[in-house]
Amino acid sequence: MKENRKIYLLFSHKLTKEQEEELKKKWSCSQYIYLPEDLQKRWSNIRNDEKEEEIFKHYLSKNVTPKDFVLIQGEWGITYRMVNYTKEIGATALYSYSERKSTEYKENGYIVKTAIFKHICFLPYERGQKC
Repeated sequence: MKENRKIYLLFSHKLTKEQEEELKKKWSCSQYIYLPEDLQKRWSNIRNDEKEEEIFKHYLSKNVTPKDFVLIQGEWGITYRMVNYTKEIGATALYSYSERKSTEYKENGYIVKTAIFKHICFLPYERGQKC
Protein backbone atom coordinates (compact mmCIF):
# COMPACT_ATOMS: atom_id res chain seq x y z
CA MET A 1 0.00 0.00 0.00
CA LYS A 2 1.29 3.46 -0.90
CA GLU A 3 2.15 5.96 1.78
CA ASN A 4 -0.28 8.84 2.29
CA ARG A 5 1.44 12.13 1.58
CA LYS A 6 0.74 15.85 1.89
CA ILE A 7 0.75 18.47 -0.82
CA TYR A 8 1.21 22.14 0.02
CA LEU A 9 -0.46 24.50 -2.45
CA LEU A 10 1.39 27.65 -3.52
CA PHE A 11 -0.97 28.82 -6.20
CA SER A 12 -3.98 31.10 -6.58
CA HIS A 13 -6.78 28.62 -7.30
CA LYS A 14 -8.71 25.88 -5.59
CA LEU A 15 -8.13 22.31 -6.71
CA THR A 16 -10.81 20.80 -8.93
CA LYS A 17 -12.28 17.39 -8.11
CA GLU A 18 -10.33 15.98 -11.07
CA GLN A 19 -7.07 17.37 -9.66
CA GLU A 20 -7.83 16.03 -6.17
CA GLU A 21 -8.50 12.58 -7.62
CA GLU A 22 -5.24 12.57 -9.54
CA LEU A 23 -3.28 13.69 -6.48
CA LYS A 24 -4.90 10.92 -4.47
CA LYS A 25 -4.47 8.12 -7.02
CA LYS A 26 -1.23 8.95 -8.83
CA TRP A 27 0.69 10.82 -6.12
CA SER A 28 -0.77 9.17 -2.96
CA CYS A 29 -1.75 12.52 -1.44
CA SER A 30 -4.27 12.38 1.35
CA GLN A 31 -3.96 15.99 2.55
CA TYR A 32 -4.25 19.14 0.43
CA ILE A 33 -2.85 22.05 2.42
CA TYR A 34 -3.83 25.51 1.24
CA LEU A 35 -1.91 28.56 2.39
CA PRO A 36 -3.22 30.38 5.46
CA GLU A 37 -5.47 33.28 4.42
CA ASP A 38 -2.86 36.01 4.91
CA LEU A 39 -0.25 34.12 2.87
CA GLN A 40 -2.82 33.26 0.19
CA LYS A 41 -3.55 36.97 -0.29
CA ARG A 42 0.20 37.63 -0.58
CA TRP A 43 0.73 34.79 -3.08
CA SER A 44 -2.22 35.86 -5.24
CA ASN A 45 -0.85 39.43 -5.42
CA ILE A 46 2.87 38.66 -5.11
CA ARG A 47 5.53 41.30 -5.53
CA ASN A 48 8.80 39.94 -6.83
CA ASP A 49 11.07 40.98 -3.96
CA GLU A 50 13.29 39.36 -1.34
CA LYS A 51 10.98 40.07 1.61
CA GLU A 52 8.12 38.20 -0.05
CA GLU A 53 10.42 35.36 -0.98
CA GLU A 54 11.68 34.99 2.60
CA ILE A 55 8.12 34.84 3.96
CA PHE A 56 7.32 31.84 1.75
CA LYS A 57 10.66 30.15 2.37
CA HIS A 58 10.00 30.43 6.10
CA TYR A 59 6.53 28.90 5.67
CA LEU A 60 7.90 25.99 3.64
CA SER A 61 10.81 25.36 6.00
CA LYS A 62 8.47 25.19 9.01
CA ASN A 63 5.91 22.88 7.40
CA VAL A 64 7.20 20.81 4.49
CA THR A 65 9.07 17.51 4.94
CA PRO A 66 11.11 15.62 2.31
CA LYS A 67 8.24 13.20 1.63
CA ASP A 68 5.82 16.07 0.83
CA PHE A 69 4.89 17.68 -2.46
CA VAL A 70 4.53 21.41 -3.13
CA LEU A 71 2.35 22.59 -6.03
CA ILE A 72 3.90 25.87 -7.17
CA GLN A 73 2.44 28.20 -9.81
CA GLY A 74 2.37 31.97 -9.99
CA GLU A 75 4.60 34.91 -10.89
CA TRP A 76 7.49 33.38 -12.82
CA GLY A 77 10.43 34.75 -10.83
CA ILE A 78 9.15 33.79 -7.38
CA THR A 79 7.88 30.46 -8.74
CA TYR A 80 11.36 29.64 -10.05
CA ARG A 81 12.96 30.44 -6.70
CA MET A 82 10.34 28.54 -4.69
CA VAL A 83 10.81 25.47 -6.91
CA ASN A 84 14.55 25.61 -6.27
CA TYR A 85 14.01 26.12 -2.53
CA THR A 86 11.57 23.20 -2.39
CA LYS A 87 14.24 21.01 -3.96
CA GLU A 88 16.84 22.33 -1.47
CA ILE A 89 14.71 21.17 1.46
CA GLY A 90 14.25 17.76 -0.15
CA ALA A 91 10.58 17.94 -1.16
CA THR A 92 9.13 17.51 -4.66
CA ALA A 93 7.84 20.55 -6.56
CA LEU A 94 4.92 19.92 -8.93
CA TYR A 95 3.02 22.00 -11.46
CA SER A 96 -0.30 21.56 -13.20
CA TYR A 97 0.15 20.94 -16.92
CA SER A 98 -2.89 22.36 -18.74
CA GLU A 99 -4.28 22.93 -22.19
CA ARG A 100 -5.34 26.50 -22.82
CA LYS A 101 -7.86 27.98 -25.20
CA SER A 102 -7.89 31.75 -25.36
CA THR A 103 -9.58 34.55 -27.22
CA GLU A 104 -8.70 38.22 -27.29
CA TYR A 105 -10.18 41.42 -28.62
CA LYS A 106 -9.60 45.17 -28.41
CA GLU A 107 -11.97 47.34 -26.43
CA ASN A 108 -11.55 51.03 -25.59
CA GLY A 109 -7.78 50.90 -26.10
CA TYR A 110 -7.33 47.73 -24.03
CA ILE A 111 -6.69 44.17 -25.09
CA VAL A 112 -9.15 41.85 -23.35
CA LYS A 113 -8.05 38.22 -23.13
CA THR A 114 -10.15 35.31 -21.90
CA ALA A 115 -8.53 31.95 -21.25
CA ILE A 116 -10.01 28.55 -20.47
CA PHE A 117 -7.70 26.05 -18.81
CA LYS A 118 -8.15 22.27 -18.86
CA HIS A 119 -6.03 20.34 -16.39
CA ILE A 120 -4.16 17.46 -18.05
CA CYS A 121 -1.88 16.19 -15.28
CA PHE A 122 0.54 17.13 -12.52
CA LEU A 123 4.23 16.93 -13.32
CA PRO A 124 7.42 17.48 -11.35
CA TYR A 125 9.58 20.45 -12.37
CA GLU A 126 12.11 18.24 -14.15
CA ARG A 127 12.95 17.42 -17.74
CA GLY A 128 11.68 14.31 -19.41
CA GLN A 129 8.50 13.82 -17.41
CA LYS A 130 5.27 13.10 -19.28
CA CYS A 131 1.64 12.64 -18.32
